[in-house]
Amino acid sequence: GHIWNYATLNYYLTRTDRAVPGRIMNFRGIRKDAYRAKLLAFLRTMNDMPPALP
Repeated sequence: GHIWNYATLNYYLTRTDRAVPGRIMNFRGIRKDAYRAKLLAFLRTMNDMPPALP
C-alpha cells in the first residue's frame, strides 16, 4: 500500500504512470507545479485536521 502524504501525492499527481505501475486510466498527471500546489491546497481544506504543510 501507499502512505499518502504531500510528497507521495505530489509525485502521484505528477507521474501517475510511475507512481502506480500497471494502472489503466487516461489521467496523465498534472505537469505544472502551480496547478498541483493549488489542488493540494484545496484537498487540504477537506480535512478537519490537515497535516502541516512541508
